[in-house]
Amino acid sequence: MLRLVPLGMLLLLAGPCARAQEVSATILGTVRDSSGASVDGAAIAIFDMDRDLIVRRLTTSLSGEYVAPLLPTGRYAVSAGASGFKTSSETNIRLNVDDRREVNLVLQVRGSSYETSVEA
Repeated sequence: MLRLVPLGMLLLLAGPCARAQEVSATILGTVRDSSGASVDGAAIAIFDMDRDLIVRRLTTSLSGEYVAPLLPTGRYAVSAGASGFKTSSETNIRLNVDDRREVNLVLQVRGSSYETSVEA
């Protein structure tokens, strides 16, 4: 006996299968200063090392957190920077299917330098 299944039922059944075939991953983490305080508004750049391009730019939340979902599998570098701090980065982060890699970065305060000129 042949049964016809409504289109809506087929879509419901296909949904989980389609999601299982995604070939992406997520990088997430927290940016803190050297004292352990979170750095809000830090600029995050995620660089795809295999394709030689920046694939995502984002900013940390008030708690210093960031999330970059739906990244293709491959090798990545993550860098963070903020006003008054030196840039911090981590490279060779390998992402496989469905990975959730935590990349926490610490920013060091940029030292101030003064130049004094004495003329005689």
